Amino acid sequence: MQSRRTEKRTNQFRSSQQPDLRNRYFGPLVVLLLLFCVIAGAIFLTSEKIVLQKFLLALVKPMGLCWVALMTLTYLLITNGQRFLGFFAMSITLFFSLAGNGAMVYSLASVLERPYLDFQVTSAPRYDCLVLLGGGTSFKQNQQSQLGSSGDRVMVAAAMYHQGKVEKILCTGTVIKQFAVEGVPSGGEQARELLIRVGVPEEKIELISGRNTREEMRSLSKRFSDSDDRVGLISSAWHLPRVMRLAVKNGVRAEPVPSDFMTGFGKFTILSLIPSSGAMQDNTKLLKELLAEKMGQ
Repeated sequence: MQSRRTEKRTNQFRSSQQPDLRNRYFGPLVVLLLLFCVIAGAIFLTSEKIVLQKFLLALVKPMGLCWVALMTLTYLLITNGQRFLGFFAMSITLFFSLAGNGAMVYSLASVLERPYLDFQVTSAPRYDCLVLLGGGTSFKQNQQSQLGSSGDRVMVAAAMYHQGKVEKILCTGTVIKQFAVEGVPSGGEQARELLIRVGVPEEKIELISGRNTREEMRSLSKRFSDSDDRVGLISSAWHLPRVMRLAVKNGVRAEPVPSDFMTGFGKFTILSLIPSSGAMQDNTKLLKELLAEKMGQ
């Protein structure tokens, strides 16, 4: 008998709590939904249909969904009086938004790339050797090398050769044994394959060992220890400041040859508000370079 009374009281308590929970969360969620409808309607009325499509697509991507979920959580926590957790969630949302923001990419990249923005292949000096740092290629299951996200490095090297700006190209990049995949060539071998494919003679290409930038500079230091060759170092413009610092530390006399710029022409649009995975990846690379500079590396 006692157990039945206890069970009845428990059920009554649960039923009394359910309307309270609905009242606490239903109203704020309705407000958020109405706000979203207003924004989508404004885009539809003031822009082309394709703009609305891109806006909705950005929101349903993993990054967009995470961003919406964080903002919703922040709003619900604050509106229900949980201010400490709400402001904590707001801090995470702000960090997430900045980390995946394209405008932040342009701002960080301009700090690193500013010294090289005036570089043009047509006005570049002539080099005896052009060192092409690895990282601009990939190798897929079609058994062919292809340009990667930093593939402009390879294209600039090829352009400089065909314009008579360089006598020899040195490709760096060695496979790390623990990460090696059978049948996949090293970064240096991939770059060589691509250069040959676009008309650079095989005898004009040399491979240099190095699993990272530090090891590559050590190999170049040995290669040019007793040489008076004029050497150019080609890498992504945002990576070049660290490359040149390591070159100086290892006694490599070389000149920077930038490629693969990230600094673009920023224009604010509605899509600028939504974080993207590409922007987050770029910001991660740029922050790594800036931290390396602060740490003297």
